[in-house]
Parts: sequence; structure tokens; C-alpha cells
Amino acid sequence: MNKEQKRKVQLQQRTLNESLTFQTMFGAKQKFDSLTPEIETRIKEELLVFANLGIAKDLMTLRDVMDKVKEQLGYSAEPSKGILAGSYVAYCLGLEPSNPMVTGKEIEPKDFQVTLPLGLTICYDNEVRNEVVNWMKEHGCEFTTYMSQPMLKLENTRVIIRRVLK
Repeated sequence: MNKEQKRKVQLQQRTLNESLTFQTMFGAKQKFDSLTPEIETRIKEELLVFANLGIAKDLMTLRDVMDKVKEQLGYSAEPSKGILAGSYVAYCLGLEPSNPMVTGKEIEPKDFQVTLPLGLTICYDNEVRNEVVNWMKEHGCEFTTYMSQPMLKLENTRVIIRRVLK
């Protein structure tokens, strides 16, 4: 890759990170009655980790897919036990329905050691999970399987779509 190509890639990644930051802060203002300095600091720490991992595009793509599933099928994700379960960024983007402050499941960004591709989990009710996966496939999402479970393939992220039994 020549110097000009590297510059374009860096600019594109910076734009994606800025977009993720904007979307996250917009969501934070909607989700929290008051955005305390502690919450804002925590969000910025998580955003820095995600920027360093280069997964801004994947998180925004996942958010868009989940928003479309909710809009067109009426199904929302259930709380998960995956690595995003305690993430303020995931909560603000709507990737995780549970507020980390309420659940007490806050992740520590400094302890967020991962390798790529990043493995995430989202959960849907047992009754609708297959319909959600089929909708995603019909709308261009690339899937594979992992331990007999459907797994959405994004650029630097793999998202297992799990069932939740109620």
C-alpha cells in the first residue's frame, strides 16, 4: 500500500470513529437523564478501545441491522451475557438493552483485552431468533455457523445470534 492509500484508509477510519462517537453521545443523551462526568469518561474510554480495535464500522453496521429488525419485524434483542453486556457504548447504541449502571455489569475498558475478529453475542427470544436470522440473510448479511449457532460475519467482528428461552 502506498502512502496515499494509507492516508485514505486512515482518514476513512477516523471518519468512522467520529461517526461512532457522535452516534454514541447522541444515544447517551437519550438514555441518561443526566450525562455525568463519570459516564461521559467511561464512554470515551470505551470509544478509544473500540477505535484502537478498528471496529467502529462493525458496531454501526450491527446497530443498523438491529434497528431494521426492530423496525420491520418488531423484535428487540434480549440482554446478553457477552462482552458487550456491560458496555456503555453498546447500551447507548442500542446493541445491548440493559443499562450497565442498573445491572451492575460494567466492563472495565482497561481490562478489555481482545483479539480480532472480535466475538460478540446478541440474543433474541427463542420464538423469533430464526426469523431474525432469515431476515438478516435476505437483506444481505453474511452468515456462517459456530457450534451450530448462526454467526453474522462483519469486517472485524463475528456476532453469534443466540436464543433466549423465556
